Amino acid sequence: MTRIFSMMLAMALLGLVPEIARAADKFESGQCMTLHNDRKDGPVKDMAVQLQDDIISISFTEWDVPNTEFQTSAKCYPQKGKLECQIDCDGGHVTVSAAPDGAWELDSSLLYSMTGSESLFAVQGVSDTAFLLGKFRVARDTQNKLCRMSPDRVFVGLAPGDISPRVERAEKLLSRLGLLLEFPDTVYDEATAEAVRRFQRQYGLAQSGIIDEPTSQALVSAGFVGTGC
Repeated sequence: MTRIFSMMLAMALLGLVPEIARAADKFESGQCMTLHNDRKDGPVKDMAVQLQDDIISISFTEWDVPNTEFQTSAKCYPQKGKLECQIDCDGGHVTVSAAPDGAWELDSSLLYSMTGSESLFAVQGVSDTAFLLGKFRVARDTQNKLCRMSPDRVFVGLAPGDISPRVERAEKLLSRLGLLLEFPDTVYDEATAEAVRRFQRQYGLAQSGIIDEPTSQALVSAGFVGTGC
């Protein structure tokens, strides 16, 4: 019985070899594939896709969402000349097909997670996840060495009187540094301004009480040192 089972397993594995070989011919491991969309094509602005062995990684940016890159990865299995890629934890899925001209066509129903730490640069509140739904065509890109997409960079300062989720993020960082004793909220009041001035004094910045771009960069950097997050 054991011998019969072993023979069946060996035959099954041998049957997979040609399919894996065909997939390797169509989907080159390590090659970066990208697309650049017009605004009329939907919310996705740019996308980079890369296959490393059996793991596909996807990075993308969205129109009107500055300072934010979304990315995810999924495990892929060859099936009938295509790649079926799955995220087990949330059921996200993408099918990858190879076009005759060498492009890849993605049919996606994946849930993507936002990467990077908390940022004070975001102009609007952004969820830590984004759905990428639909069909996308990516082409070979030999110039994108990291195979990542960089979002638009926009900075808007924070000053007393502002009410924004960005204020709460700033106050959390100030609290983490021991400079703000109040519970973080969305209101930039005098206590926030005084905490900012103390931070600016410690880091040799102009003591304006306003979170300008140099203060924001220093605050994000200092607030995450040694946090392990």
